[in-house]
Amino acid sequence: MAISAGAQIKLSYDHSGTEFVFKRCVRSGKNVNIDFSFSNLSTTDYNVFFDGFNAIAFDDEGYDYKPYGINDDGTHYIKEITIGGRTFRPEAHDFRIGFFLPADVTTKVRVVLANVDDYATQIKVFKLRVGEGGKYNLDVRNIPIAEK
Repeated sequence: MAISAGAQIKLSYDHSGTEFVFKRCVRSGKNVNIDFSFSNLSTTDYNVFFDGFNAIAFDDEGYDYKPYGINDDGTHYIKEITIGGRTFRPEAHDFRIGFFLPADVTTKVRVVLANVDDYATQIKVFKLRVGEGGKYNLDVRNIPIAEK
């Protein structure tokens, strides 16, 4: 397991042979884009599964973000996940994302949080189940939100 992140950001992923690298977290209007890359460091190709329905994030203003339609108030939610240029949205019921990841390939990933509070300066926790069958956990903490 290889992990790269900024000095204050804590990132953990419980699977060897892969690497998540945090890139940036930027406010764009009422949305916040969290960008990172995902790499298969092994010598074999495999299928990867992102379980977006079980994703969750919390900001430092106390709001939680779950996939649209799952969040109780429906105002703060995970709008979409883009992997390698393919965008998945929960309202289209395609938020369990399977894709093929060849060995030695890096793939860009973007998670969009919608209606983020204007006073939020940090995503305190972001969790996503990733891996073959979605059985491994990605946990990122203390992500500062940069202004665009």
